[in-house]
Amino acid sequence: MNKRQRLPAKIPLRAFVLVPFVFQLLATVGLIGWFAYRAERSAVEDLGSQLQREVSARVEARINHYLSDLNAINATTADALNAGHLDTNDLPGLFRHFWRQSFLYDEVSYLYFGRTDGSFIGLYLNLEAERYYEESDSAGSFSRYKTDAQGQPIPERLEDTFYDPRIRPWYTNAVTAGQPTWTNLYLWTTVNQLGISLSQPYYDPATGVLLGVLSLDLNQNRLSSFLQQLTIGESGRVFVMERSGTLVASSSEVPPYLRNAVGERSRVQANEFDEPLVRTTARYLESSLLKNNTPQAQLPRLQASFDIDGDEHLVQATPLPERFGLDWLVVVVVPESDFVAQINVDRQTTLQLCGLLLLGSVGFTVWLAGYLTRPIVRLSQASQTLAETESEALGRVSHALLKPSRVKEINALTVVFQQMSRHLQVSYDTLARYSQSLEQKVKERTRELEQEVSDRTKSEQTFKTLVDNVP
Repeated sequence: MNKRQRLPAKIPLRAFVLVPFVFQLLATVGLIGWFAYRAERSAVEDLGSQLQREVSARVEARINHYLSDLNAINATTADALNAGHLDTNDLPGLFRHFWRQSFLYDEVSYLYFGRTDGSFIGLYLNLEAERYYEESDSAGSFSRYKTDAQGQPIPERLEDTFYDPRIRPWYTNAVTAGQPTWTNLYLWTTVNQLGISLSQPYYDPATGVLLGVLSLDLNQNRLSSFLQQLTIGESGRVFVMERSGTLVASSSEVPPYLRNAVGERSRVQANEFDEPLVRTTARYLESSLLKNNTPQAQLPRLQASFDIDGDEHLVQATPLPERFGLDWLVVVVVPESDFVAQINVDRQTTLQLCGLLLLGSVGFTVWLAGYLTRPIVRLSQASQTLAETESEALGRVSHALLKPSRVKEINALTVVFQQMSRHLQVSYDTLARYSQSLEQKVKERTRELEQEVSDRTKSEQTFKTLVDNVP
């Protein structure tokens, strides 16, 4: 016994028309939205990268301006000493030379010379461009005086303390290296500022005996002041840090050093700095760029993004060129929200327009599906009703269900169905008339047969009576 084949579930014609249209609309709007989002992300990344590259380039140019010609300053002084224009025993003469140099190189905060006997001469230039005369004798008695417009010390001693240059890093590093060398960043003893020294040992040109160390200082407050003038979005930060993680300078107004309870100062690690964005960015760099101890020459420029409390941040870390001899990183970090506010507004507008377009398109599709399928549904209903309706009601059914359509093909089908209905009506009417005529004929013939039977019965009765009466 063969099993009856199961037919697939019946699906309404309207669903066949509506679902593909709606799916196509959803897919189209979704793809447009996705591509728009990708384009937006690309624009955000390009904008962020452009901003970071611009800021990094300006900072690198500034540092390059700080560092590129500094060796020439000490070299010029050494050449003047070798030529006999200056004398290491004439400390006031060295100061006048430093005075003239301070007007040529305004980024230099200190110009000084320490002799092997412990005596010292120096010129200090503060952030207000005020120049000070500093000296100490071989016994370590240090004095500071403010200078007048001609560079002469004003006879009012501002500071009296002990100072021996021979134990300072700028002196010992140069003597050990035997050539120009940078110190690490350090806190100055005389002022609350962070500086770095470029030192060069000076030897007697005739005997080669060490006579002292020439040095100059860069005040990192000047670099911080420059960084604070940069505009990096609304809340971005730029900072310079050593690869060891120690902070050099930042665009924050928080000083790059710490004070303990007794007022002693110490340098601060960038990952402990009292500025959340700098601190968090430094920790991110330590876990990515700096974790492998890659040599500076091989250290790549890092461009990445990371999340802080749900807000995406873009960061770029650029190593300082190795020729400067400083293992520094220039770091620029900016929240995406700083420069995508208008993009977010445009995104909301786009989403709203896409939503309205989608609703309008779906509504139109639903109406169009109904408009196209309604005549076909009526044809289906008419055909079903036609099969179940008595002949005398066919015309009324056809007139009630089959209405003209603006769609040419559906209208032609309706006309054909109406013609078929009329033909069926005619056939039913003809059959009905024939049935009535046949019924009438049957009745007449039946009456005739009944009459014949009655007449025959009467004849037989009469004949029987005659036969019974014969003698």
